[in-house]
Amino acid sequence: MMKTLINCDQNMSFFERDCNLALNCFVAIENLISYSSHDKQTVLTEYLVTFVLKMRDLSSRTDITSTSVYDDLESHYTQIIRKIIMKLLTPLQLNDCKSIYDVVIQSFSRRGGVYDEGLLAISSMALSKY
Repeated sequence: MMKTLINCDQNMSFFERDCNLALNCFVAIENLISYSSHDKQTVLTEYLVTFVLKMRDLSSRTDITSTSVYDDLESHYTQIIRKIIMKLLTPLQLNDCKSIYDVVIQSFSRRGGVYDEGLLAISSMALSKY
C-alpha cells in the first residue's frame, strides 16, 4: 500500500484544491510513518532517500505547470522527510544531513524565501545528533 501512496504525485490530474486526493495520500503516508513500529527503521531510511530524491528531482518534472502545485509538493515532501527523521532511532550521518539541507535550501531559493515545512525539516535534523 505504501508504494502506491508514494507514487500518488505521478498523476497530477487528481491534484486539485477542491477534492484533493493527493493531499489525502500524503496524509496517509505521514500517518503510516508516525504510527509505524520501531522495527521498520530500514524501510524508513529507504523512504527518506526516496523523498529526498523526489524533492531534488522536482525541478526537472515537466508535467507540473502550476506553481501552487509545485509548492504544495515541496511542502508535502518536506513534511514527510521531517516525520521520517523524527521517527528514526539511529542518528543520521553528517553527509546525509548535508544532502537533505541542500535540497531544502534549494527549494527556499526557488521560492525566493523560506516556508514553515522546510524550516521544520531542517530543524528536525538537530534531534538526530549526528
